[in-house]
Amino acid sequence: MDYPVFSIDVANYLMLKGFKMKRVKPNKQSPGFLMFYFEQHKSIETAVQSFKKQDYKN
Repeated sequence: MDYPVFSIDVANYLMLKGFKMKRVKPNKQSPGFLMFYFEQHKSIETAVQSFKKQDYKN
């Protein structure tokens, strides 16, 4: 099972943290936007939460 990400900022953050992106596809629910799929990993949700906390501080 892949982990979907809707934000390019989150996708970039995850790649900086060492997570592997598997593919990019158009977002069917929001034309003109992309979805980024990462390998499922037990710590990926923790990394996303860390990004959100960091982002809100700025």
